Amino acid sequence: MPTQDEIMAAIKQIGLQPVSEKKKRQKTSVVSERKARSTGAVIRVLDNRRNEWGQEGRWISECVAHGSVVQHGTRRLAVTWASEPETWCDECQQIARSRRKID
Repeated sequence: MPTQDEIMAAIKQIGLQPVSEKKKRQKTSVVSERKARSTGAVIRVLDNRRNEWGQEGRWISECVAHGSVVQHGTRRLAVTWASEPETWCDECQQIARSRRKID
């Protein structure tokens, strides 16, 4: 799996400009961002009050690694779900299963 630096170098090499984290955060507020213990994936909780995602729920749990999102009515639910991405992200579910077999 390529490192973040390798990905950024490849993006610049083909002439694209990477979107800065600051620009991403201007649209949707990132409430928290953590690495899930069960899968190693980065999970974010987003405040969607300006409806930038086109989702009904104000709060969103997002698996940054795999692009899965789930909407919630409350922040508490979004934070709770973010701690267990293997329950709502298919790729995280496969990773968690393979780790359980090894353990």
